[in-house]
Amino acid sequence: MRILFSIHLYPPKHLCGAEFYAHNIAKELVKRGHQVRVYLHQWYGASTDGRYSLDGVDVCPPTCSNQAKEELFQWADIVLTHLDFTKWTLWKCRQLGKPCVFITHNTSNFYDQMVKDASRLGIIYNAQHAKDFLNYDKPSIVLPPHMDLERVKCDRVGDYITLINLS
Repeated sequence: MRILFSIHLYPPKHLCGAEFYAHNIAKELVKRGHQVRVYLHQWYGASTDGRYSLDGVDVCPPTCSNQAKEELFQWADIVLTHLDFTKWTLWKCRQLGKPCVFITHNTSNFYDQMVKDASRLGIIYNAQHAKDFLNYDKPSIVLPPHMDLERVKCDRVGDYITLINLS
């Protein structure tokens, strides 16, 4: 399957939880034999085309030509999106008749109307709490963030350890 992520930012330029969450999904999809590409809507400091590949995932920043952007959407069998530019991505998918998957990262109701109005939309909730709270009337799955235990390994210094933003 050809899968496109239409998202705002991506590693290694942007290293936050939602971006690692998307990258971990993308890496797993590549590992399972799918083709995965990312179209970025934001890019800091790019003066050239800026295309790159990360763990088998091809990334096209917004400095790519309009033709390249259009080709990415035409190429995709399905589009995943989250956070910023969700509304634009849902519009583009509707325009092209492409199915879309919206990834929730919190329980904000900011996206409620967009989700309600979208057709051919699936939902990935990052936690059961988010699913219980938002409960969108769309096909969905709960997919908690992957936790790389090697990244959080430490020497025991007390009785408790607090982990924050596991992605």
